Amino acid sequence: MIYSYGIGFMLLIFKFSFITCDYTQNCKLRSESSDIKRQLIQRLSPIQGQKFHVDSGGISYVITICSDASEKYPNSSVLEKQGTASTVLGRYNDTDIVGGESWLILIYGDGDGDQKNEFCKLARRVQILITCKEENEDPSLYFLEYNRNWNNTGCFFSFELQTSALCVKTGLSGGSVFCIIILTCFAVYFIVGVAHRRFIGGAKGFEQIPHRGFWKELGNLQADGCNLVCRRDIHREESWHRLTNNFNDPHDDRDEALLKP
Repeated sequence: MIYSYGIGFMLLIFKFSFITCDYTQNCKLRSESSDIKRQLIQRLSPIQGQKFHVDSGGISYVITICSDASEKYPNSSVLEKQGTASTVLGRYNDTDIVGGESWLILIYGDGDGDQKNEFCKLARRVQILITCKEENEDPSLYFLEYNRNWNNTGCFFSFELQTSALCVKTGLSGGSVFCIIILTCFAVYFIVGVAHRRFIGGAKGFEQIPHRGFWKELGNLQADGCNLVCRRDIHREESWHRLTNNFNDPHDDRDEALLKP
């Protein structure tokens, strides 16, 4: 009984830790029905929950991926800190994302307005350009600009985040690995066979090729295999044909003994 309670308690702890560390569903996309955007946001899963910092002009910025930048400000993904004051520039419950093969643009909306600027009193947003950075290097965050309603596009902040999580990883497929193994084994077989026949068997010229007779007849063996599998003619004698042949067999004289006196 105690053992069962212990297992149940461990499973409960594991489930709780999994839920608290899973930030995948935190970002609320504006287009919840878009499978493409869901796939794009999933590409950020290696860095979800991490915090990135950058300073510019005496102002500190904190950016997180689908998690709270501060427990004091729920849903906050981007914070601006100037002295003791903090302002939420973007929230992950208003998220949009676009991207290509090696880049993404993550957009957080519903940020606090700037009451000091008549063009930015409404909600501001943050645009984060996420690009690839070589592996084994720490992520880098850069402040790009603060757009104060230029060309009536609204007020937004622009950042660039470089991380290896977005690098396209290329590698050999399983079939390529298999072919490499086969070719390597054949090369070892050929080199070792030639060396053995030359230095131990004293062979010269083409006689150094291991199993030379087999390779010489390989074409004939392939032709024989093709004939065996694809061109073999199987003669089957039907049962009725065998029956009629028994009556017409001139060498069958088993009934003659019965007719003789």
